[in-house]
Amino acid sequence: MFTDDGELFFPSEDPEIEPGFEPLPPGPSAIAEFFGDFILVNGAPWPKLEVEPRKYRIRLLNGSDSRFYVFELRDAEMGGTAQEFYQIGTDNGLLMSPVPLTKLLLAPGERADLVIDFAGQTELTLRNFGPDDPFKGFNPDGTVSDGEGGVADPADPATTGKIMKFVVNQPLDANVPNATVGMGTILRPNIVPLTQNGSTRQLVLFEGLDEYGRLQPLLGTLEEGSLAWFEPITENPMVDEVEVWEVYNATEDGHPIHLHLVTFQIINRESFTGDVEEKDQPQHNGTFGVGGILENVVLGGDARDPEDNEMGWKDTAVMLPGEVTRVIAKFDRPGRYVWHCHILSHEDHEMMRPFYVGQMVAEKGGDQGIEGVSAGQNGGSYELLQNTPNPFNPTTSIGFRLAAAGAVELKIYNVRGQEVRTLASKSFPAGAHKVEWDGKNNLGQSVPSGVYFYQLRSGEFSQMKKMVMLK
Repeated sequence: MFTDDGELFFPSEDPEIEPGFEPLPPGPSAIAEFFGDFILVNGAPWPKLEVEPRKYRIRLLNGSDSRFYVFELRDAEMGGTAQEFYQIGTDNGLLMSPVPLTKLLLAPGERADLVIDFAGQTELTLRNFGPDDPFKGFNPDGTVSDGEGGVADPADPATTGKIMKFVVNQPLDANVPNATVGMGTILRPNIVPLTQNGSTRQLVLFEGLDEYGRLQPLLGTLEEGSLAWFEPITENPMVDEVEVWEVYNATEDGHPIHLHLVTFQIINRESFTGDVEEKDQPQHNGTFGVGGILENVVLGGDARDPEDNEMGWKDTAVMLPGEVTRVIAKFDRPGRYVWHCHILSHEDHEMMRPFYVGQMVAEKGGDQGIEGVSAGQNGGSYELLQNTPNPFNPTTSIGFRLAAAGAVELKIYNVRGQEVRTLASKSFPAGAHKVEWDGKNNLGQSVPSGVYFYQLRSGEFSQMKKMVMLK
């Protein structure tokens, strides 16, 4: 969106608020989704590309905030005929062979590698028939669902229904070989299905409310319900384990779910029914909103394979409402990563959770409440204790134990990972110690209410814990 004088505009002032909550403070606010009215391709609105009458390879990335595109290539404007094209690759590499399509669904964060043949054409327009609203899936006849058994209105044909135009007016360059890719072309060796040797995890997508009554999309587990970003890690595969993740979508909309630094294969999708019961949902500032827990789950027995153009390596998968989507992944990179919805407004307002690959020991603790004690060479232990009181206002005590004398660094961080205060940076003798924090930053200014993290480092030992200041 743009203002009348051409500046970027983002409508962040008037989110939908459920009744019965405290009023929002003044200032910009989070909104559940954002649908603009200008479509940009490589930074240009509705561009035109002049091409030769030959095959072109085109890589698409959906960088929109919330919009699911349903692409078609038309030989004229809206009344034209949908032209066939090939998809040759997914998020993470080539398919085994090209998949012919006349329609392509692309969710935020998804990528698609295409081959389009402009031979015999004069002008093609890339159109979008997805909705100007959250995507809810397709009806059995291929139309876009409105979530209530009807058909959703397509994007505005004058604005968001147009993507770009290809004009075939360039002479054929005889020095460029003509691509022979087509039906039956072998693009790569067989993609071997992964074999599970680790856990099956049951995860859930929720819609909750934050402390102000704004819609708050959330991730969680079937056992524990919705979970905030800062709550303890629940997904902890070991290095090189192959796990199956079953993700239940208990919301009303489709979500593109993305796993960082993992490539997976989609196994299937299956309908389910269940009941979402409300639960208190902790917020970053120590207050509570409304979360949920999914109960009484019954599978539909109608599991279906992924689409032909999803039969490759993926890191983002569309997960539709009322369905469980099963993916299988090998976790071969140790460390702390995240999984999240790739709708930007969702991942920014709590639809993101960390996972940890490998053994979660104290020195890898992070900010997820991971407990741990590291033994010292003299038989003692290193340990960072929970601050007291917690929550606190305005001061709190932080205790720790050292197995041996050495340099100690104790720091406070906010929820963005920014350093707030260095409480200690010096040598301490072995034994128990306690440091006070007065709720001020390194500049002597009082910090606002909210969640903070404190981290102790001494030699190879490192541990972090969470605390809450309430004013």
